Amino acid sequence: MDTTQEFFGDVWHRFDRYDYDNGHIFPAAGAKLEAYRPWDAFGPPKGKDSRLNPYHSLLDLIRDIEWYNVIPPYKLPSGLIDKLLEWCSEHGLLGVLLHQLESMVLPDPSGNMHEGVRYVKTGASWQKRRRVQLIGETVYGAIVRRGLTDPELSLVSHQDPLITQFFPRLPPEDWKDLPLPFAADFWKVYSEPLVTFLSAAIEFRDGVQGSQLSRPIERMSEDDKMSWNRSMAKLRVLTSTVNTLLYPEHSTLRLGYVSGSLLGAFSMMATLDLSQRRVLRCPACRNSFTTKSQAALYCKKSCRKTMQMRRHRDPNRKGPA
Repeated sequence: MDTTQEFFGDVWHRFDRYDYDNGHIFPAAGAKLEAYRPWDAFGPPKGKDSRLNPYHSLLDLIRDIEWYNVIPPYKLPSGLIDKLLEWCSEHGLLGVLLHQLESMVLPDPSGNMHEGVRYVKTGASWQKRRRVQLIGETVYGAIVRRGLTDPELSLVSHQDPLITQFFPRLPPEDWKDLPLPFAADFWKVYSEPLVTFLSAAIEFRDGVQGSQLSRPIERMSEDDKMSWNRSMAKLRVLTSTVNTLLYPEHSTLRLGYVSGSLLGAFSMMATLDLSQRRVLRCPACRNSFTTKSQAALYCKKSCRKTMQMRRHRDPNRKGPA
């Protein structure tokens, strides 16, 4: 039985245009900032029909941009850069830093040089918790995961490359002017290095594709089981930043999910699909899709007909008919 319910639409932000320069993806000059709800486009397939959910587009983007292209000097063909920027205009950046951040200490807004203010991530929002006494040299910073799928937390200063890579146009001495995450001004200075964006997307893809069961687990070889467990561990850590909550709708309560990053939201969507459905790649158009059918191979009837025509023209062609 499909137990999917309506989902709480937590807000994410995107600009209508992005640029790429010096290895970074950042908002284009004069671009318009918009808040939207990624979960509004998520849901289960109806009957035997397939469904395209928001995270499928990220799987398809990585299909076209392979990791071997993303090495120094971080150059991609202009066509792939344009495709990447178009994707960001539709969905926004992944929010890799926000995914890794757990708490941060920023300067006291009142100008007190001997105190900082600690902010803690709670779901998709940040709450001011307490003031922090600063002893000796004034050092601000954050508690973060050093890796996306690393469950361990580390304390880093605001000058650590793990932090500064996301703000190439904000000198470390201007950390005091850093807006709070999710504030409109934050998105104007936040960018993502191409290598960081793609490595996060590849971790996501590997977790999703490797977590799907192609056969009963008791019939897997030991090597296949180990590979499946590694993929499951990746997906589990990627969804660890997602919170469940109840929200009212008329006279009833609904179950929802809220995440502090688009990456976390996509990971939760994929997890929900994998728990009740199949996430496949159509052999005709090569796009990802979700289906409840155990027999489905194609995302739509036209793709099935396309493959049938290909097989008719080339009887020796391998692959599904």
